[in-house]
Amino acid sequence: MSGPVTKCYYVFTLFNLLFIVFDAFTHFLGPFRRKDVIKTLPMRLLNLLISMAADSNSNLRITIERNPPQSRLAELNIKCWPKWGCSPGKYQLKFDAEETCYLLKGKVKAYPKGSSDFVEFGAGDLVTIPKGFSCTWDVSVAVDKYYKFESTSSSTSSTSS
Repeated sequence: MSGPVTKCYYVFTLFNLLFIVFDAFTHFLGPFRRKDVIKTLPMRLLNLLISMAADSNSNLRITIERNPPQSRLAELNIKCWPKWGCSPGKYQLKFDAEETCYLLKGKVKAYPKGSSDFVEFGAGDLVTIPKGFSCTWDVSVAVDKYYKFESTSSSTSSTSS
């Protein structure tokens, strides 16, 4: 036996084992407390999943090199990179590859997904954004930048809001 039927069997068996452990644990809480646990369990599981998703972004950080010297920019050959720009607004971004960019103009507050903290950068900054990073760019001054992706899959998805 293999394929989807086997996977369903394993998932069903795992679910049953988890239920037996949960049932044994809540049995000792008494009938009234047990009802409370059963009522709040779905919300607790949802909160756990949300926090796990938020934590997946937490070890990824934007690196900013403020006003790097011209020798550094020449070493990176920035003037051969493609250019990109955007007007003021809010943009949801997910970086499928590491991006390094040099801002010629603009001012940005980048809010990591699931966080109220932000990183601010602007004209003259060399910024590195790690692969897998999701954030909202709050652009207060129109951006004009040179950029480069580290891998060949250089798609960045964005939607304006």
